[in-house]
Amino acid sequence: GSFAHDDDTRRLQDFGFSEQIFAKGSALRLSAALSRQLAPHLACGKCADASACATNEVCGVAVDAVGARSACVKNASGQPGAWCVADGACESGLCLGAVPGTHASCAQCKSDAQCGSGEVCGVRVFPTGAARTCLPPPQRLLGEICAEGAECKSAVCCKGACSECCDEQPCASGKLCSQGKAQWLTVLPSLCDEGAKSHKSGAACNADEDCRSAHCEVPKSQCFLRCDAESCGGTEDTDCGFVRKLAGVCR
Repeated sequence: GSFAHDDDTRRLQDFGFSEQIFAKGSALRLSAALSRQLAPHLACGKCADASACATNEVCGVAVDAVGARSACVKNASGQPGAWCVADGACESGLCLGAVPGTHASCAQCKSDAQCGSGEVCGVRVFPTGAARTCLPPPQRLLGEICAEGAECKSAVCCKGACSECCDEQPCASGKLCSQGKAQWLTVLPSLCDEGAKSHKSGAACNADEDCRSAHCEVPKSQCFLRCDAESCGGTEDTDCGFVRKLAGVCR
């Protein structure tokens, strides 16, 4: 449920993140505050704060063919999924990082209490990125994107991925909750008892060494953010900067 990486941190340091954040062996967990720092570093901007903008504007983010850059935008104009750096840029008044590893975007909600009956404040992927929105619980698979457990069939959301376990939702019988080994900037679900060759046929796995049979049938990797049909009119990739792997099945 977190991001695995090697020692080569230069790619993200280019976006203004400190070396200390990416110490060897640590998980990559971008907070909303860090996500907001990302936007101004993508291209030369036109403002640093609201003082450079007109009275009915705030310093926000504009996206064009060149990339994303800071720019003066109309107050409260951002729709769900729009890039943002301040609450005032969003129609909802909420500029949030939806899940670890995403830039801040205009959100519809911050908690379930702001949603209607039968809805949760989950995450939806738009052409411009991921955003917190009110939606019926989608019952996502292990490894799929999430903001809270109610979105997952497993009822556990760990660091942005539907998982079997997490820091505050431990495995049963004292089993270790861990993430499988992965390459640079790959997000995986957190599973119980990984690498112990203890998982029976039909159980979830991230790698062959999880299974008694030593065979984990793993789905093809996909881009970190994949826009759904409701938001994009068809399934399409939004962010391929990271790789997302869904859990496989022991055979």
